[in-house]
Amino acid sequence: MSEHPAWQEMLLNPMAGSHLLKICRDEAMQAEAVAHFIKGGLLDNELVFIIARASLRNAIISHLNAMGLNVQSFKNQGQLKFLDAEFLLSRILMNDSFEEQVIQELIVRPIQIAHLKYGKMRAFGEMVDLLWKRRQYDRALQLEKLWDDLAKEYQFALLCTYLSNSFDANDYDDSLEHVCKVHSHLLPLEHEEVTASCAKGEAIDRFRAAWDRVVEKVTVAKQIPQVPI
Repeated sequence: MSEHPAWQEMLLNPMAGSHLLKICRDEAMQAEAVAHFIKGGLLDNELVFIIARASLRNAIISHLNAMGLNVQSFKNQGQLKFLDAEFLLSRILMNDSFEEQVIQELIVRPIQIAHLKYGKMRAFGEMVDLLWKRRQYDRALQLEKLWDDLAKEYQFALLCTYLSNSFDANDYDDSLEHVCKVHSHLLPLEHEEVTASCAKGEAIDRFRAAWDRVVEKVTVAKQIPQVPI
């Protein structure tokens, strides 16, 4: 029997071409989830792309070091690549429109090169959560679709995380449904998942109830798996 919960097993060993979603209560949970995802890739000799803000990158590196992984060594070998989410987003999104040529240069081409060199790879991106926080919902979903197409074409696992406080408390169902629909695997909330980022009491219950409703609706409609706790 595995020593890890099912959602951690999915992060360690995702299917090629899968597009995973994990809702996190805070940056600490976000960093832990991404670290498990990275660890699985590194140990499987995959190239790993991480697109995140500086604070999240530092938290991820701390988790990886605590797991006994030599982050600097993997970086020096070129197997682990960190990119800044805010900088990359500022380059590819101008005046609320994506710059196709810049996307080709900074995202698509590196993916193509990595695919040729390594064959196996995986990627994590925080840019969609940043866009969702800014209420740029259409751009977030557009970027999700772009990455989803890349993951399917080049057969790499893709992880997205959203902080629970990125979602509007007045519109949980609709916003969660939009986000869930663009992913192939929905990793579960844990029992304490939303307590640190939503108002106490009713808001916590409303978020979890909305998540449960949306997951049931989306998984039935799309016939996609919800990973058990």
